[in-house]
Amino acid sequence: MSSVSQSMEHITVPNGFKLHTENSAHILLPDTNDAFLNPIQEFNRDLSVACIRVWAEEKEEQRRQKRLLRRQKEEAKSNSSKRQKCWWDALSIWILS
Repeated sequence: MSSVSQSMEHITVPNGFKLHTENSAHILLPDTNDAFLNPIQEFNRDLSVACIRVWAEEKEEQRRQKRLLRRQKEEAKSNSSKRQKCWWDALSIWILS
């Protein structure tokens, strides 16, 4: 058995295995494993994840702007109706006096 220390982690690797690390994930592979570990595919995955995150952030910002605009329109409409009520109130007081 061998042991590997990586950034405050202690990982024990049993005999007959090797440690494979991608980013912060660690897996044990048999020494005889003929697994296809494709670095280009790893890059493609990382790029796809980055693109999806940026898209999601932009979409959320669009939604936030839309909610803000809707709220501003509702406040303007509410303020407008308050002004109309004040006008009618003033008129009714003038007529009744």
